[in-house]
Amino acid sequence: MQEIGITRIEELNSNNVEQIQALYEEFQVKSTTDYKFDIAPLEYQDFKNVVNENILKGFILFEDSIPKGFLLYVIEAHKAIELNIIFVPDYDNAKRSALLQALIDLYKDKTDWNVISYPMLGIQDSFVRDIVLQGFKLLGQSIVKFKFDNLVSFQILQNLILSELPEEYQITVWRDEYFDQASEAVHDTFRTATDTNFDPRFLTLEGCKDVVEKIITNVFGAFQRNCTTVILHKDEVIGVCFVNVTDIHTANIPLIGVKKAYKNKGFGKYLLKCCLIQIIGNVQEKRIFASEANAAVETDNFPAIRMYRKIGFKEDYTYPHAYLKNPIFSE
Repeated sequence: MQEIGITRIEELNSNNVEQIQALYEEFQVKSTTDYKFDIAPLEYQDFKNVVNENILKGFILFEDSIPKGFLLYVIEAHKAIELNIIFVPDYDNAKRSALLQALIDLYKDKTDWNVISYPMLGIQDSFVRDIVLQGFKLLGQSIVKFKFDNLVSFQILQNLILSELPEEYQITVWRDEYFDQASEAVHDTFRTATDTNFDPRFLTLEGCKDVVEKIITNVFGAFQRNCTTVILHKDEVIGVCFVNVTDIHTANIPLIGVKKAYKNKGFGKYLLKCCLIQIIGNVQEKRIFASEANAAVETDNFPAIRMYRKIGFKEDYTYPHAYLKNPIFSE
């Protein structure tokens, strides 16, 4: 336990989780607005259960025995510490720093974790200066959106005429039999990408299989197999664009990738355009409910941003993704 004057920080556990019920429920209200979460957090009772099962971990900051903030994280199988939220209602960066330092101090001498990964969504970006002083590095992320009520975006989409696919290539939708080859395509696309700084799963094929498995088993939202587009060359998967519905407003594209040997041939635009047309068709036929499609892209990945713009997407907002590598990590 860490003491700071009349302030104390405790690890979150089954004995103190009930003390933050009101604070957690306040976070729930603000999660999709102030904190821009795509998926609403667990209801309190479910949250309490996963804390009691030691699946979700964290810290609570108390002032005069009153909880004033909390930090939540999980330890993933791929050795990443995924920091979900630092919630301090008064936005006091000293309190945020204290909570974060408690996490760093707990793990700084341990070798079995690779990275602390922290997407600083919404108002959390006001903590950027302080988190850099605590040793974190930052990567810029941009959220791009195609809003279904935007006539200009529809006009851009309709005006984008792509040439016919070369012979022996075809676009199709997801089948479970594509799992292994799609995972290989994701690995080939992302193993040298900046994403590996905060998500080491992309460094290995097994890690990429874990990512794809989570997408298609609804961990990141309701998987849309009829909207997920796949490009084949001689029946081999060379690219894929996944789709999940994360809430009643949003069809999310969590991953789009094309094998490096097939880059710069326009296949990414094929995948994205066909995927978006499938989403729009499913919305119009009321098979899914969404008012927009979105995706995340690095702010300095100009080719990807240009591709999204050519389809009709627009940059909506940016956020920093913070990460801290473990200098003593050992497999």
